Amino acid sequence: MLYNRYLYYFALISLFFSIYLISFSIYNFPSADDFIYGAKYSLNSFTLAINSYLYGSSGRIFSNTLYHFFAGISNNSLIIYQILPIFTFIFFGIVVYLLLSIIFKSFSKKDIFSLTCIFLFIWLLSLNSMNDTVFWYGGIFNYLFPMTLMFFSIYLLLKAYYTDSLLYIIFLVLLSSTILFISSFSNEALFLVFFIIYFLLFFYGIIYKNTRLKSLLTLNMLVLIVAFIFILFAPGSSNRAGGGNTDLLFGIYRGLMTSLERGFSYYFATAVIPVSIFLYLIFHNNKPKKVFPNLSYKYHGIIFIILGIILSWAAHFVISYGLGALGLPPRAKVIPQTFSLITFIFGNIYLLYYINFYDMFCIYKNKFIIFICFYSLFSVFNSDDFTGSIISFGEHKIYYKQSINRLKYIENADKTQKEIILKKIDIAPYPVAPIDARMISSDCNYYVNTQLSYYYNYKGCIRLESGMDGDNSTSKKYFRTKDYILKNGARIWFYSLFN
Repeated sequence: MLYNRYLYYFALISLFFSIYLISFSIYNFPSADDFIYGAKYSLNSFTLAINSYLYGSSGRIFSNTLYHFFAGISNNSLIIYQILPIFTFIFFGIVVYLLLSIIFKSFSKKDIFSLTCIFLFIWLLSLNSMNDTVFWYGGIFNYLFPMTLMFFSIYLLLKAYYTDSLLYIIFLVLLSSTILFISSFSNEALFLVFFIIYFLLFFYGIIYKNTRLKSLLTLNMLVLIVAFIFILFAPGSSNRAGGGNTDLLFGIYRGLMTSLERGFSYYFATAVIPVSIFLYLIFHNNKPKKVFPNLSYKYHGIIFIILGIILSWAAHFVISYGLGALGLPPRAKVIPQTFSLITFIFGNIYLLYYINFYDMFCIYKNKFIIFICFYSLFSVFNSDDFTGSIISFGEHKIYYKQSINRLKYIENADKTQKEIILKKIDIAPYPVAPIDARMISSDCNYYVNTQLSYYYNYKGCIRLESGMDGDNSTSKKYFRTKDYILKNGARIWFYSLFN
């Protein structure tokens, strides 16, 4: 294709900066729930731990079992904390490549690899918190890894759809349903999103009388129904919901309002629009196939964008209904962010084909493609994690050393005293340091403090002397100023006109 060199340039830049961001994993360090899971492992009571997960985590047996195991074996080897996020991210990238290769069968391997690099980069920078999602065990095992497995199950299903060998089809379907069943016991929001996806695929097969698709999906649908019954009646589901707002209308309404608000943000505040235009310009000669034969590209675009809103609603609904929470934690936002990114880009490309954007606006094609490429990069660089990693470069190693010294201090402290008071860590740079909610505080009863005490089998209180870790971080100072300006700048300017 004539303009593929721009695709490769963009992909090369994306690959470079993706490696740059994920390389900060070498300074990754345990926090919050990592200690409680590690303590349960050290108790050498695997059955007791699994039982507590069943009764406390809405049937998240698969994810919590993995969490239990890896937090336990990481007790004496911090290297696992540093390499596991890298391997998980690579696995996610491989699955994305496989999915793209089977969806765009006519594209070359080089083009598919380039698209994978671009997607991974904009996906990384669209995350609400890279640390909470990619580096922290809680984000990896409850969200990123099971989501990757579920995507892999879809790939296996598509592979079976395009395969002729009966034995191979049976093998692929059984493997797909097994992976789907196991990974369903990881996260309720993720389960509901994929349940909707599989239901819509099955419904599509019925409407368009696609017997092959329906037969391949039957086993997976049965697996999802069984998993749904288990999750619904798991003791942990009622126990967790007991402390929240379980009003159904509240969950539906709040989930809808949040998904619309966040959907608007994902659409305009991330690189969705420029990347959509860039990919459309690169592949404008390869018109996408119509998923719905009797509908125009316009309706394809609208359907994909609405689908993104629906899937985002599903993720927000589970949290709002089950726990009464008014928003998703940063790590959980990976679900609506990922699907919004995919569906919005597809929707935009269909709409661009509908309005014939290339012939209408691209008089100077080369210059326009170059402009969009740079604009896309500018959009994705507008990320807290990326900006924070640049402006706090050099602080990460210091943070890691001070974190190690803190654990050594706790380990060697006199356990007969009532309190172990810790000095603040000077810096907590993006994207290595945990979010504020997962940092130890000066409050003895804060959950991070109590988990740390439990981990060291200490009956007293472990607390910070005052304040919070990282008050002197360059990135924290920058983002405090940035947030203050964004939230209060217009109001201050408006008031100053009258003073």
